[in-house]
Parts: sequence; C-alpha cells; structure tokens
Amino acid sequence: MIQRNRLIGALTALLVLITAAPTFSQGHFKRRPVLAPGQTTNWAPVASLAPLALTTQDLTGTLTPTDLVVTMLGSGVTVQNVVFNGASVAAGRFTGGTGIIGFESGIVLSSGDMNSVVGPNVGDGTTTINATGSDPDLAALIPGYTVFDACSLEFDFSCPTTQVISFQFVFASEEFNEYVNSSYNDVFGFFVNGQNIAIVPGTPNTPVSINNVNCNNPYLPPTGSNCSQYINNDLDDGGGLINTEMDGLTLLFTATATINPGLNHIKLAIGDAGDEVLDSNVFIRAGSLSCGTPGPVCELPMPCLELGAGPQVVPVGVAYAHPIDAIATNGLSGQHATVTSVTATLNGNSVAVPANVSFSPALPVTGQPALSSFHWTPTAAQAGTWRFVYHLVDQQSALGLGTVQLIVSAPVVTDALLLGSPAPANIDVGTGDILLVDPTQWLVIPVTPSTIPEFTIPDDPQYNGINFYLQIALYNSVLFPTDPIKASNGLHIILGTSTIESYGPASGITLWSTTPPLLDEDFTVHYTIL
Repeated sequence: MIQRNRLIGALTALLVLITAAPTFSQGHFKRRPVLAPGQTTNWAPVASLAPLALTTQDLTGTLTPTDLVVTMLGSGVTVQNVVFNGASVAAGRFTGGTGIIGFESGIVLSSGDMNSVVGPNVGDGTTTINATGSDPDLAALIPGYTVFDACSLEFDFSCPTTQVISFQFVFASEEFNEYVNSSYNDVFGFFVNGQNIAIVPGTPNTPVSINNVNCNNPYLPPTGSNCSQYINNDLDDGGGLINTEMDGLTLLFTATATINPGLNHIKLAIGDAGDEVLDSNVFIRAGSLSCGTPGPVCELPMPCLELGAGPQVVPVGVAYAHPIDAIATNGLSGQHATVTSVTATLNGNSVAVPANVSFSPALPVTGQPALSSFHWTPTAAQAGTWRFVYHLVDQQSALGLGTVQLIVSAPVVTDALLLGSPAPANIDVGTGDILLVDPTQWLVIPVTPSTIPEFTIPDDPQYNGINFYLQIALYNSVLFPTDPIKASNGLHIILGTSTIESYGPASGITLWSTTPPLLDEDFTVHYTIL
C-alpha cells in the first residue's frame, strides 16, 4: 500500500507548471451572460447528486395559476379572480425543499425559469429571458432601476373571522454575490391592497432585493445589508453546499398585514432589475397564506432547518456556538417572545440536552427579540446527528419552534487534487488506480467537495482548439482505510468549443462538467466521491 506521504511526495516531485499550457484564473464570474441571437436561456437540467433534491412543475403542462393559489392557502382564506402575468416557465410548484430552502413544498415565482432552482449549483450565470416587460408596483420599490422579466400572481381574497393575514417566503438569486451593490437589483414584492408587506424583518419598510439583503461585494460577512439574514451559496465564496442552483438566499421571512373587512386584493411579483439576465426566484411556503396572526419565530442562523440550510458538521473537540434570536410577530403594542426551553434528539431518539451545552444568558429569555446563544464543545462519546428544538411563546400564548441540526463527527480530510495537462497519460500508481494526465507537465489545484473549481478561459484566439485533460486524485486513509487512493475518470476538453469527453477508468470518483470550455467564459468541473 502506498502511504499518504509517499503519494503526496511523489506527486509533489512530479508536478511541474508549464508555460505552454493555457493560463487559467480562478475568481468571481464578472462578465454578464450574453445569450446568442434567438437564444432565450442558458439553463439545462443537471442530475442532482444529493439525497435532498427539489422537484418542480411549471405552468407549461396541466398546472394552472389557480392551482398555485390553492397550494399557498392556509386556514380561513377564500379567493376569487385569479390572474397570472408572466411566462409559463416562470411559475410553478415544488416539493423536496426540507434542508434546502427550509420547508418542504410550495410555489415558486421566477424572473427566469422556475425549474432552474433545482441543484446542484453548477455556476454563476443561470439566465432565462422571458421578455415579459416591467411591473409598475415592483419598479416603485426600487426607484432608479428598470424592471425586466416581471412575473406576477394576483387574486381577491377575504378572511371572514379576522383582519390579519400572513405568509412565509425565501428569496433567492443568481445575482449574489458578485452583483451586490451594483446596477442590478432584482426585487420581490407582496402587495396587499397596494401596500408591499414583503419587507426585510427588523426594518421599517425595506423591500426584499439584492442590495437590501446580502453580505457585501466582495462577500465579507458580517458586513453588508442585513447580512445576518442572508445565506451564501456562491461557489466562489465557499458556497455550493445547499442543493439549489441559486448563489444565495434569504432566511425564512414571515410577512403580516392588517386587512379590510370583506374583499381584499393580493399581488405577488418578482422581476429582474437593471437587465434581463441572472435570474431570481421566490419560494412561498405551502399553506402559509393564512388568516390570523402567526406564532413567534426563531431567527436562527445556519444551520436552522426552518431557514434554508442543511445540517452543520461539528468536529469532536471543536467549540461551536450559534446565536438565538426569537421575535414575536403579532404586531401588537408591547409584543414580546420568550424562548422557554430546548429539547434534543440524538439519531432520531429523544435525549437530554448534553450537560456540557450552555446558554448565555440561560433559558428562559424574554424580549423583542429574545436573545441568547448556544455553546458546546462535543466529545467523541457525543458523536451522531443532533437536533436542538427551541420552544417559543408570545404574550398571546401563540407557540413557535426553531430547530438546529448538528452532525458531530471526527474530523476527516477530504482534500483532493485536480490535475490538468495538455497531454494524456496511462500510469498505474501501483494499486490499480490510473493517472490519466501527463505527470511531467500538469497544473495542480487543491479542491474539496465544498470548493468546486471554476476557471475563466482567456479571450485569446491562440487558445482556440487546444486540447486539455483533467483528472481528480484523492488520498484518504480515514474515509477509505482499505483502499485509500481514489482516482477519477479523465475529462478531455477542447478550448473554444463545446467538446467535453470522458475517458479512462475511475476508482471511486466521478468527474464531469456541464459547461463548455468557451473562450471568455467560465468553465466549471465537478466531482463526487462514490
């Protein structure tokens, strides 16, 4: 068996950067997508590699706008006069959102193709141009911007037993992070009797748009506008773990409005702002459009399951903390929330909260918001999948929950090397694993499953037609004690063309790409460990 240090040492001795090879640069995708004449989209479905995956259905089939409204409705709402304005691919239903956007099902409205919300995230430039024009209500939310590709759903409704209505949503976009604070500012609005109630929580009247919820450009938390309410999924900024194509998304927001007795009017709308490219989407929770005041909510950060992130891996022996921020949403004078207690499960079974977990200040806490923080340094005996459920109540005795899922595990190394060369090879490294690129002239890039390489192909005719070969190599004796070496199949690309060919055997890793290696474009490769 080749030991890890021998493998790394051998690779290090062989690795040589050659000047004849094409020069790539890693970084943000700064060039706005440009579609060819007659082309309306650059999006194509990609098979998801994760157990958590979104499933979508748009309006091109039998699904109707009325079906979308029915999906949204919770208790007590009656509707009539449903009107949809937009492209048939711009609206539809979804399922499978738990652990991705924070709730299982609902509807999507899009400034592009709603089906493009499906993950994995394979790049920064997803664009569908629907040519549906502007929307005056959206344009009024972001003065100075021109709105394109507008999509809206509206209807009349009534709540016979109450004068309060609420709903829950997540806003997501391809504009994040590289077009934050730019001339592109996609926006979502939810208008009840003409007044927008889709506002950033904790602000008096700030609409939900790219420039209003972000962690700055360049991405630099905690700076930015309402950064604590933003979740990064941009590949260039360490994202990509959330199984959606969108590069960033908000936390789960709750909107509440006081309505009139009798008939009222609702309009939901989303649009591109600044130009027609780089799509945005809004997910609206099934059954969340309800008559009545919602219960309190816990604005937990990643990895709160209700707020759109998956479980967080916490290594044994490493200190972990997260803030707790519970708010009442009843809109009454003097409203407040209380975090009364926390319960726990381990691998699906109810257990006591570990004795080495602490809260500062200790629970219960009351306020508007009710603030505390969770602290834990897990031990090896506490390895497993944990869920901590925060129990909330407001002054009207309305109840709420906030859930965080943590996976406690021993740290493992999953770093790999992406090998690139203008020449192929066929070298057995001694275990049946084959190096498929020329070791005398290769380019080496360290990668992890959470950092997918993305290269900018130079806009230079001299590179047109150059052959290039790629392979992933991995050594991990912790994950694979009996066979620690893993090597992918090879990938053959021809610069300046759409040629992408797989070749050679694979032993435990699959390498692929869905983006062609075109000049002056981004080229992204992906891999999965089998």
